[in-house]
Amino acid sequence: MEFRRLQENGALNFGVNGLYSFEDLTPFGFPASSDNPALEFFLEGLPVSYVGVNPSNADSDRGYRETFASGFAQDFVRVNSRLTINVGLRYDFYSNPTEEFGRLSAFPNPATDSAPTVGKLFAGTPLDLLSPQAGFAWDVLGDGQTVVRSGFGIYRDQLPAIVFELERLLPPFFGVEEFVFPQFLDPQSAALTQPLDIFATTYHPKFPYALEYNLNVERKLAQGMILSAGYFGTRGNHLTREAEENPFEPASGTRYNPSLASPLIADLTDGQSFYNSFQVSVSKRYAHNLFWQASYTVAHSVDDASVDFSLESVNDLPESQNIFDRKGDRGPSDFDIRHNFVANVVYGLPGHGRLLGGWQVSALANVHSGLPFTPVLAFDNADIQSLVIPERPDLVGNAYVGVCPNGPRVGTPSYWFNPDAFAAPPAGQFGNAGRNILRGPGFAQFEPALHKDFAIAERRKITVGAEAYNLFNHPNFGVPSNTQSPLTLGGNGDAVFKDAAGNFAANAGQILTTACAARQIQLAGRFTF
Repeated sequence: MEFRRLQENGALNFGVNGLYSFEDLTPFGFPASSDNPALEFFLEGLPVSYVGVNPSNADSDRGYRETFASGFAQDFVRVNSRLTINVGLRYDFYSNPTEEFGRLSAFPNPATDSAPTVGKLFAGTPLDLLSPQAGFAWDVLGDGQTVVRSGFGIYRDQLPAIVFELERLLPPFFGVEEFVFPQFLDPQSAALTQPLDIFATTYHPKFPYALEYNLNVERKLAQGMILSAGYFGTRGNHLTREAEENPFEPASGTRYNPSLASPLIADLTDGQSFYNSFQVSVSKRYAHNLFWQASYTVAHSVDDASVDFSLESVNDLPESQNIFDRKGDRGPSDFDIRHNFVANVVYGLPGHGRLLGGWQVSALANVHSGLPFTPVLAFDNADIQSLVIPERPDLVGNAYVGVCPNGPRVGTPSYWFNPDAFAAPPAGQFGNAGRNILRGPGFAQFEPALHKDFAIAERRKITVGAEAYNLFNHPNFGVPSNTQSPLTLGGNGDAVFKDAAGNFAANAGQILTTACAARQIQLAGRFTF
């Protein structure tokens, strides 16, 4: 009797889970091998002598170890026939990463440290990661025709290995050095200029989490037709961002930390993000094998940085322009799509028999506004002497009007924006142009398909058909990007100027890529059993 009452009025759930994770990484983040011993040592980051191929004891292979554990309690309570409430609480634990052989070093205080310190990767990890969640579903009139739903929750994440894995290149277990070669590839006569401390993660990290909240209304308009509309929002805290932690300061003639002569790219955990959207959809299912759905979203996503690591950056700078001005980089997210419309339809054609039955036609249409991108400089105007240039020009006009320097009108692939709207900042200064202030072209695509099912047995069938992608061969262009990321995985915005004299960079403002393939038609077959 008690169990039945619990099912009628609510359900209390508990759960625990844990994970022990390890990751072995070479300098490139993946195993590498070759028939050539010298090449294999290079790919694996093993130092070799100049005349031989015998590796020394030092290498950059690391076996990271982490433990994740979490538990939750959740209760669903049926207050009455029209209102159901759910509440829950989750706890997460993330251990301080260790290394298989203790080969860890870090910068506890990059403002004063002269070298990395051997020891823990982080000062510690938090023990208070409690995450409440709550929500409700309300049948407004009690007839099942109008339902209001809402929810709120905190959702956490650990710091992925990609955030701290480059610290394996820090001394004393590994060393990266900069050489000046008086002649090509002659290490024995090279002049050493300085060691490089490439990358560090903050020694006092805060683990990222998101606050998610929504309010949604569903209304039955007719038999089989549902209208849904609602607000959905997210706020992210303690997100990662990259910046030059030891910039050169022209006014003093030294780096921010004079005891550390090297630049030092750092991953910090002080970034924030804000997402707000209104979403509406309508769907209809008929009795005669027809289903259709259409949805529209108007949204805006803003953040201080959109990626964890330089290699992930595509249409934006990989680092903050000024490490001391986090909000100076606050702007539209790299993935900020303001307007997005999606519609799909599936229709089972009438017919019977082996030849006329089993035919189905479907189609998908997707139209959305363009992605943002950032105007950048191809040189170190502020003289921060970082390994990666994260600087922007000054904005002095409207980038979407006028005629471009060599004649084409603005808004064409030849010149998507007007470079004359920007100027090179005064020497030693950062530009005032915002991050991701420009937008690329919109996107539109239509994809129909025709399939037929051939029944073989009760639960077995063969499906054959034709599918088309971008049927109308509509040209969808990418964003202007004449730059390349440090690891050649994409662009880092569009460089406007190549030097302090204000000379335009090659291909400034031009679109060089497409966002999807041209028309493709393929035959498909599938066996279901």
